[in-house]
Amino acid sequence: QNRLRDSDDALEKILAADHDLDRKEIRELIAKTYSQDRRGFFTIPMDTKPDFEEKWNAFRTALMDAAGPLKMGKLWMTGMQMVQMLQEIEKLLAKHGKVSLPTLHRHVILDGWLKPTVGQVLGSRMDKLLESFNETELAHQKVGIVKSTCAECGSTEVEGWLDPDVEDFFCEDCWKKFSPRVLKCGFCNTFHPWIRGRVEQVTKMWHCMDCLMQLGIEIA
Repeated sequence: QNRLRDSDDALEKILAADHDLDRKEIRELIAKTYSQDRRGFFTIPMDTKPDFEEKWNAFRTALMDAAGPLKMGKLWMTGMQMVQMLQEIEKLLAKHGKVSLPTLHRHVILDGWLKPTVGQVLGSRMDKLLESFNETELAHQKVGIVKSTCAECGSTEVEGWLDPDVEDFFCEDCWKKFSPRVLKCGFCNTFHPWIRGRVEQVTKMWHCMDCLMQLGIEIA
């Protein structure tokens, strides 16, 4: 929040201002690092002002539109992995005074993702399930609609997905009766709100978004 009367183009005016060499250098560095389409300037008045909601919503919308999951290489990082990465950076700085990228990469990729992922595959019997699919099918994994016969109500050609525990197909209506608030991810076996996952068409199971991203499956 601020009590200054800055216009929306205040940042651009500041960056374009012609000052002494030191101040000009830092302005040029900011401008080159963050292109104009990647930077924005928002002023939010006191919450007692009539235009507070409008300004706040504009800032929030811009922030949400610009935000995206962090990647290390081609790996989408979860919130927990980001926490672990920052903790590892702190340890490396305290011990060595610098951060080794290979060490950090190994910690995030191997210890933070690959080893747990292998454990999840074995623990969830996903390795046995995937044996029934060929490489071509697995290469085209995507989220979408799956239809079959419901093992509960007997309806045919209805939308639904396999239960990760018993591997029976249940329609969406029956799932809403069984578990109206949360669903169990077929990969990591943890529970998430319905909105936090999608049905994957090859495995025909509901997976949480974190697992879908880690598997490289595009979320629609």
